[in-house]
Amino acid sequence: VLAPAEEANADSVRVTAQRSQARDNPVSLFFMRIMGYETSDVRVMAVSYRMGPCGGGIIGQKKVTLNSSSTTDSYNSELGPYSPATANQNGDVCSCGDIELNSVSVVKGDARPGPDKTVILNNSSYVTGSTNPGGCPVLDDVELGDIATNNDNGNIPAVTDGGNDPFEDGPYDLVLNNGDSITLPGGRYYFNSVVLNSSSTLSVAGPTVIYVTGEFAVNGSGIMNPGLNPQDLVVMISSTLEVQLNSSVDFSGVIYAPNAHVVNNSSVDFYGSIMAEEVTLNSSIEVHYDESLDDVDYLDGLQIATGSGGGASSTLVR
Repeated sequence: VLAPAEEANADSVRVTAQRSQARDNPVSLFFMRIMGYETSDVRVMAVSYRMGPCGGGIIGQKKVTLNSSSTTDSYNSELGPYSPATANQNGDVCSCGDIELNSVSVVKGDARPGPDKTVILNNSSYVTGSTNPGGCPVLDDVELGDIATNNDNGNIPAVTDGGNDPFEDGPYDLVLNNGDSITLPGGRYYFNSVVLNSSSTLSVAGPTVIYVTGEFAVNGSGIMNPGLNPQDLVVMISSTLEVQLNSSVDFSGVIYAPNAHVVNNSSVDFYGSIMAEEVTLNSSIEVHYDESLDDVDYLDGLQIATGSGGGASSTLVR
């Protein structure tokens, strides 16, 4: 039992219910009266334990693996840009399975595996917060709704900055090569696939949600969010294909791929959050969780007001 001054740090509540002679409310007996017992004291106790939130920078339902000195921490974009000097230690990692840290990787926050699962620490890796099991995070499937027909694809430039057709492989297959770049006005977009190769760049100008039903691969290129607000760029991936992030540009945004394995092989910084079936970080990835995402309702907060009227939505459950 905590002293009153320590109650703010409680992680459990104990409830005791009792009926007794001393409290003048014992339980009346019926059959036991033939043995001379007319009443009985009854007491029961239960404890409810809060295992802690399962949120933060990375959620991988099956497993999360950090390799090659990868790290997590946190900041709040509403209070200012990220700075190592003022970074917070709320870069939590959660999974229904194991969480594995290799080669001096660090979680500056909690690492919460699933029930009966563990945090595996190898090669001087460590966690600054709790490693107790934190439950099993559930990510809902991406709800596409009518986004395939009700979107802002009509606002996409017909040619790249280099004069090439970004959709030569198909009307919903965005492919950029050889240093090409294209800018999407703020809005909601639908693609069968997004592939960025060879130092190409996809930029967004304003709050943007990108829905992808197939391949999503960023190879030696990047996605630019000039405002640096992770809430302004959300990539919703409904496919089961492996998501490859081999970026040469810092990423500010949210990757949500509940049925895919997200593999990040770049050495640049990631600002925002990654939520997927499985997450693997390689090559000294630094994930800086934006704590302002705690207050975002992915059903309402990320709906973009557009000329087409909107209509698609997605649900996240922690």
